[in-house]
Amino acid sequence: MSAERPWPRRAPWLRLVLFAGFLASLPFAWTEEIPSGCGAGQPGVPVVESGWQLLSREPQVVVILGVLLVGALVLALLARKAHTGVRLAAHVVATLAGALLFSLAHFAATFALFARVRILPGGWLGLGCLALATLDALARTIGELVQLVRERRQRPRG
Repeated sequence: MSAERPWPRRAPWLRLVLFAGFLASLPFAWTEEIPSGCGAGQPGVPVVESGWQLLSREPQVVVILGVLLVGALVLALLARKAHTGVRLAAHVVATLAGALLFSLAHFAATFALFARVRILPGGWLGLGCLALATLDALARTIGELVQLVRERRQRPRG
């Protein structure tokens, strides 16, 4: 790892593309829930829900999701031109926002755990995009922390 090249490589639009992939997966079917029958041993009618339906069950979840999504993107884009300490703080907040966003979507898709829920390809795409965006933010946070430590070590003491 050389001192002149930042680690990891900066791809400023990666998170934007991943969040766009998440938003693009919302209209598609995310889960299929097969409820148990009514006592006659008959299987229940499968219920298929899209990402929009899963995440908009409660109106406040939509607001929280929007704030986290926009906040994580704005922090990631603004942190590109800032001082190392400010970049580190922005990436830490973006990592936490991404992790919370992924957790909300994951719990919405798998909350009915005891009623056989199957995650469909649209759900895997959305959850995968959020997980990759969170891992990218975590890698940026670690990279900024390494860069901050290097700068502090190179600073003359006195």
